[in-house]
Amino acid sequence: MYRQDAAPDGKARPAPQAAPFARPLFFLALATIVALSLAPGEARPHTGFPGPAEHFAAYAGAGVLLAFSYVVTRERLLGLLALAAASGVFELLQQFSPGRHPSVFDALASTSGALFGAAAGAALFAIIAPKFFALDHAAIGRNRPIAENVIDSKSVERAYCEKPASTFSQRALEARREN
Repeated sequence: MYRQDAAPDGKARPAPQAAPFARPLFFLALATIVALSLAPGEARPHTGFPGPAEHFAAYAGAGVLLAFSYVVTRERLLGLLALAAASGVFELLQQFSPGRHPSVFDALASTSGALFGAAAGAALFAIIAPKFFALDHAAIGRNRPIAENVIDSKSVERAYCEKPASTFSQRALEARREN
């Protein structure tokens, strides 16, 4: 039996680094979302699609870039939470922009787009990262188990069959019984 994050051969694999182009593109996408969310209604370009579809697509693209920018799961989750919170804040701020109105449905479409994009981006990154991006050999000890952490069936069997070493309290009880 292997640990969940260990390689089947028992050897730790280097963790992939983030795509070098993704973080600047993520922040550019975020700045574009901020500008388009807070722009007056007449100044904002319209695609012809319904508003929630535009929100979903914009945030899904940002979610994909988020997954390529941050490869550690905790960073991805924090970024996703920040993106979801930002979608709600941007919707609330639209009440101060002429020709715009806040909508809970738009915020939910934005959040679901970010969630879909981050999940799709993480899956895509896991598939293509080993082929196209550099591997971070320093991250082995940080993110991946070492070969000694692999649990095999022989060591589990040995642990069940061997007599456990006696503890101090067990030795004290045995000494009492002898006296």
